[in-house]
Amino acid sequence: MLGSIGTGWGLSTICYGILYKLMHRTEADIILSTGLIYTFVIAIIASVKYFRSKRDFYKKILLRIIIIGGLGLFLCFTSNLTITKIRFRHYPDFVRAYEIYLENPHSEEAKKQLDIERNKTMYGEDYEEFLKNYQP
Repeated sequence: MLGSIGTGWGLSTICYGILYKLMHRTEADIILSTGLIYTFVIAIIASVKYFRSKRDFYKKILLRIIIIGGLGLFLCFTSNLTITKIRFRHYPDFVRAYEIYLENPHSEEAKKQLDIERNKTMYGEDYEEFLKNYQP
């Protein structure tokens, strides 16, 4: 029972970390790392118990850990720039503005340009509304 709760906690932490990573939140790497370490410990315990008892329960836990943990591990080593390039592949101007912003995050001009390009990714009327209300 305790192992199931621990596995659920570890895997849900990885899922939160994945979502935060896709949203470019600063704490995403910390959450992902915490979930991966915790889940790695559970994977070792589940592996030992599976090889001793050959129960299907531990096999299912290991399968979940491999799938969700593998995705979390992959995203943990993927940079935010790579995620941005994939997500906004149809908006090369936004990707360029994001790269410039990452090179110089304290530049007000880079922030303004990134904001403008981000809003260009909006659809139709939302972007027109943004342009009406935008004051540089």
